[in-house]
Amino acid sequence: MVSLKIFTKNFKILFSIFLVLLLFNVLIINYIVNSYSIDFLRVNKNKYNSKGWNNPFDFEDVQEEELLELNNNFIRFSNMHEKLLVGEGGIRKPSLKLQKSPNINQNQPEKRSLPTKDEKQQQQQQQQQQQQQQQQQQQQQQQQQEKQIKNKEKDEKDEKEEIKIEIIDNNSNNNNNNNNNNNNNNNNNNNNNNNNNNNNNNNNNNNNNNNEDKIKENKVKIEEIQINNENEAKLEKEEKEEEEEEEEEEEEEDDYINYNKYKYISQRNKGGSSIGKLLIVIPSVRREANKDHLSEILGSFEDQSKDITPLSGLDIKVLVFNNNPKQHPVFSKLKEYYRYKFRDMFSFMDNPSRLIETEAIPSFDDSYYLNKNETTFKMRQKNLDIVKMLRTVKNEAEYIMIMEDDFPLCSSTISILPYLLKKSLLYNPKWDLIKTSVGLNGFIIRSKYINRVTNYLEHNRKYKPIEHLLSEWMCGMRDIRTSPDIVRNNINNNNNNNNNNNNNNNDNNNIDNNNNNNNYKNNYINNFKCNENKRNSLIFKLTLFSHIDGGSTYKRDANSIKFPHCWYDYTHLLPVGDRYYVKQCSDDDLAPCIQYTPIKSMITDLSEISHLNHYIKAKVVISPTAKRNITIDVSFVQRYLPVIYRSTSILEDTHNFSTSGVNKHLQDHRNNKIKPQSEDNLRIHGDHYDEEEEGLDEEQESTGTSLWRIIKNLFFAFLIFILISIIIIFTFPFFKKFNTNKLMKKTTD
Repeated sequence: MVSLKIFTKNFKILFSIFLVLLLFNVLIINYIVNSYSIDFLRVNKNKYNSKGWNNPFDFEDVQEEELLELNNNFIRFSNMHEKLLVGEGGIRKPSLKLQKSPNINQNQPEKRSLPTKDEKQQQQQQQQQQQQQQQQQQQQQQQQQEKQIKNKEKDEKDEKEEIKIEIIDNNSNNNNNNNNNNNNNNNNNNNNNNNNNNNNNNNNNNNNNNNEDKIKENKVKIEEIQINNENEAKLEKEEKEEEEEEEEEEEEEDDYINYNKYKYISQRNKGGSSIGKLLIVIPSVRREANKDHLSEILGSFEDQSKDITPLSGLDIKVLVFNNNPKQHPVFSKLKEYYRYKFRDMFSFMDNPSRLIETEAIPSFDDSYYLNKNETTFKMRQKNLDIVKMLRTVKNEAEYIMIMEDDFPLCSSTISILPYLLKKSLLYNPKWDLIKTSVGLNGFIIRSKYINRVTNYLEHNRKYKPIEHLLSEWMCGMRDIRTSPDIVRNNINNNNNNNNNNNNNNNDNNNIDNNNNNNNYKNNYINNFKCNENKRNSLIFKLTLFSHIDGGSTYKRDANSIKFPHCWYDYTHLLPVGDRYYVKQCSDDDLAPCIQYTPIKSMITDLSEISHLNHYIKAKVVISPTAKRNITIDVSFVQRYLPVIYRSTSILEDTHNFSTSGVNKHLQDHRNNKIKPQSEDNLRIHGDHYDEEEEGLDEEQESTGTSLWRIIKNLFFAFLIFILISIIIIFTFPFFKKFNTNKLMKKTTD
């Protein structure tokens, strides 16, 4: 009873306190709703569950953390290509099409007997028959080629004889005409003998000049025919080599299919299969003031040497290749230092016979040439050094990686290389080259294709730097450009014709000859395009190397390339022809990629190592509409994997995307103004946005969401106004009584 009396007396005070607390709760709810609205939750959801690395919302907290989502892709295709399923038909080679694995009784594994002597003899007989057939085919091809060469030689001889005969006939005809003219003139008039003789002499001189011009033209034609024949012979040789290499590859594939099953099973029981050997070659030259960048490069390998394990299946070695023998003190010191340290990993070699560049740039129109080509003597010498290096080490390993001597490894690069090679073999078993960074860094070449690649690099070394030539090879270029001697002769001949035409005042001919000069120059500099039919290379989209100085060694102007930081997407620096493939593979790290269509049998196709970081999980799903139905989803879930790489950098210092565009996106995220975009509206080159995308965020917001926000804010404002007015109404009498009591006390006093 006492409590009720107290409550009734102080009801207004308690009710006003309740209204104040209610107002405080409403304000908190309003803040929570605005901060964690549906759009904001979608943004954060896309941040952690993005479909690809190129999602723009991955940059929301760039300054705080840089987490790369390699783990999902690592398990998705890890060791898939090495899995050879054992079924009734023996060992099956993995294919690009992911098929269901054959049924195998896990409780009762198949017992396999060793091959008998009869089976071995049959295999040997089959191999001998195949070899005999191949030898017969090769002999037939050689006979056909010899016939073709003989026919070409006959044709060349016939052409030369025809040219010589034409020249002799012209001279004899001119002399006969002159003699006849002289005799006729002498018989007619003795007084005009001198005039006739002078005329005849002039005619003879003109005829001789014409004959000399024809002889020069014929010589030029003969030279062109000879050079064309030489080029055709080279192309035929290259085609032969390609056919032979293709046959060797087919034989290797057959050998791979017929590989000893028991040896393979023993390798699987040990924990993985062998990919082969990767040799990382570092070409080095003495730098100015003997700068030491090699120590930092080799130190990065020391730090990651623990990541090289037998379970990875890849044997990694490092070779430092010295192109300045006896003139490179840093190389000599490091060679002595690593004599007894990391001997199994590092090795050092001097260039046994360095190829020296002796041919100069053509003398015609140097400004045009340099603007189009931008090659210097150092660049051409570097091209030759790389060619010599690749030919020297091609038999040392299955894969050769080129690494410059001022690019240290990024963290965890060594642990990623086995994954990269395994996945590349799964995507394209016959790939010839992989690009993993900017510039010359990170080109991985298969040793069996080195002869073709170096032939292309050597013959085209005068036209572009070696990293550009390798990019051309990646896009399918295989042709050798025109010889500079032919171009120089053609341009000199055209210049002589121009001088003769100027004397005769033939303006139209001058214009035509100038156009011919420009055509020769264009053919000399860049007269080939990408051949998509011969494209056989892959691109890894994240850079695995960081530059010590941050810029290009050949700084031609203020806009030289600034290399991106470790693990950044560098695909915006690729040639235009390669960006198409990157766009098609937004949810993958390799391009060109294959379509990912997961199937249930992938669970059994995973290797033993992958089984360690996966498990089967059952999840109960309750439908909000169904009252009694309960659904259970059983899925193969990945366990927690460590972060591969983490770094923090200043936004303005990153060079791999548009800083202004990213700043704007970050500001919109923080202000909660941006709306998640659909995949169809996104056009991204790596981490770089097109100019059309910048400044269009506000236009992409729908009118429905903006109206909803306005209505929501008006509702909360109206509710707050009502609560404040109620509080004032209820508290006003209390303050009125309080004031009256004070007045009464004063009056009584």
